[in-house]
Amino acid sequence: MSDQTWVIGSSQTCDLLIDQPTVSAYHCVLLRKDDNYFLSDCGSTNGTFCDSRPIEQKLQVYPGSHVTLGHSLRLPWPTIAGARQIVTIGRDPSNDLVLDHRNVSSSHARLILGFAKTYVLEDLDSRNGVSVIVRGVRCRIRRAVAVEPVQTVYIADHAVEVGKLLEIALAKTPRPAPSPAPRGGTVTTQPVTTIPSTVGAFFSETQPTTVVPSSGERTTQYVLWFFLGFLASVALYLLVGLLGAELKQKSWDRSPPVEWFD
Repeated sequence: MSDQTWVIGSSQTCDLLIDQPTVSAYHCVLLRKDDNYFLSDCGSTNGTFCDSRPIEQKLQVYPGSHVTLGHSLRLPWPTIAGARQIVTIGRDPSNDLVLDHRNVSSSHARLILGFAKTYVLEDLDSRNGVSVIVRGVRCRIRRAVAVEPVQTVYIADHAVEVGKLLEIALAKTPRPAPSPAPRGGTVTTQPVTTIPSTVGAFFSETQPTTVVPSSGERTTQYVLWFFLGFLASVALYLLVGLLGAELKQKSWDRSPPVEWFD
């Protein structure tokens, strides 16, 4: 299985077009390497989240992961790995929806129904493409587009209601659900920041982890050390005073007697 990349956003140049106001022009990137998927945010305005946690670096995700663009818009999974059902469209009689027209490719497009009630229409490298209405203008998609049940799409020049495709999907046997993501939902793929060798020994597997006190604990320690330092200073002051008095007395005792002359 070859590696694939999907640039996801509201721009018509994206591999997966999602025409929603909360989606940035270039919102995130999904990468597939073999059977593994990795997701990165592209500095989007509303962020990309997995299991309600913001994605700040490349994360491994799964077709069963709870990924949202912003806090609520579920990411439509663009591959059949996350499909509840698939509806194929084309001129060949083996398709679920057959459009017997010369400008329709044999295998023209397919609708991917996600388990999270998402719908992705994918162009299968057709000759005359797939088009949708984006902000009042009909445009040909680059690769795939998120659609709604009430929407009309264009296979070459032929208008097809998404609702009709969903009716075809309901008549088919559902596909098995994707395996759930591991607990926590994500696995970071970025290496942990390297610790300098001068302190690395404190974080090795054979050394106990150093516990850093909290700010409140540090404040208490500072007050305690200040109080102990103050007591030590007072004790030292008294000790110096006593020693000074004793030395002065000894010096007085050893001094020669004073002779008085008439």
